Amino acid sequence: MIIRPLYEAIDDSEIKPYLNKSFDMEEFPFAALNTAFLDEGLFIVITAETAINMPIYLHYHQHAGVNRLCNIRNIIVVEKGAKATLIEHFDSESNAQYLDNIVNEIYVGTGAILRHYKWQNEAQKAHHIALNSIQVRADGKYNSFVVHGECALARTESYVRLTQENASAEVNGVYRLMQNGVSDITTNIRHLAPHTDSDQLVKGVLDGKTKGIFQGQIHIAPDAQQTTGYQLHRALVLSDEAEVDCKPELEIFADDVKCSHGAASGDLDSEQLFYMQARGIPLQEARQILIEAYLNEVFEKAEDSAVAEWMKNSYL
Repeated sequence: MIIRPLYEAIDDSEIKPYLNKSFDMEEFPFAALNTAFLDEGLFIVITAETAINMPIYLHYHQHAGVNRLCNIRNIIVVEKGAKATLIEHFDSESNAQYLDNIVNEIYVGTGAILRHYKWQNEAQKAHHIALNSIQVRADGKYNSFVVHGECALARTESYVRLTQENASAEVNGVYRLMQNGVSDITTNIRHLAPHTDSDQLVKGVLDGKTKGIFQGQIHIAPDAQQTTGYQLHRALVLSDEAEVDCKPELEIFADDVKCSHGAASGDLDSEQLFYMQARGIPLQEARQILIEAYLNEVFEKAEDSAVAEWMKNSYL
C-alpha cells in the first residue's frame, strides 16, 4: 500500500493517469474550484492482490474560526484484485464557520473491492460539499455508505461509472436533521457496459426547519444489456416546517434491463405510537425507538458491521 501527500505525488508520472481524469470539470463547478485552489490531499494506492484488513481512516476536523475555504483532493486507486475499507469522518468545533470542498477520485480495478464509509456531523454554520467520482472496471465492486448529520449545508454527490462487464456499485445513505440544516445526497450511476449492477437506498429524518434533498439518476447506455439498477428514497417528515425534495430518474437506452425507482415520505405511524404509549413507553422514547428502527434498514446494508455499529452508536 502507498500513501503519500498529494503535493509530493503531483509531479510523478504515476498520478497523471488519475488526477482530473474521472470527471468533466464543466459538469462539476465545485470540482473545478477545487482544482483551481487545491490545498492538500492524499494519493492512496492499494497495490494489486492486496487485502487491507484494517480500515483506512481519514479524520477531517475544523477548529474554531470563520470564513475558511478548504479544497481537498484525494486520489484513491484500488488495483486489480485488491480489497480495502475507507472511512471519512468529518467534524468540527461547534463555533467553526467554513466551506469544505472535497473531491475524491476513486479507481476500482478489475476484481477489486472498495468499501467507502462517510460520517459527516459538523458545526451549525459549516458548509460541506463533496464529490465522489468513481470508475469501476470488470468484476470490481464499489460499496458506499453516507451518513449526514447536522450542518448548515451538507451535499455529497456520487458520480459512478461502471465501465466494464460485471462491475457493480451500491450507494446507500441516511440523513437526520433536527434543527435548521440542509442535507443533499445526489447520485449519478452510469451503466456503460453489459451485466453491470447498482443498488441505492437512502432514508432521511427531518424535524424543525430542516430540508432534505435526494437527486438520483440511473443511466443505462445502449450497449449495457442485462443490467440491473434499483433506487429507493424514503423520508420521515416530523415537522410542518420541514421539507423534502426528491427527484428519482431513470435514463434507459437498452431494452434488456431490470430497473426500478421509488420515493415516499410521511410521518411516524400514530397507531404504533399509541400502542407503545399504552404499554408505558413515554412519547419521546417511543418516537426515538421508531426512528431508530426506521433507519436500521439502511445501516444493516453496510458490509462492515463494526464500522456500521460505530457510526450508528454515534449517530442515533
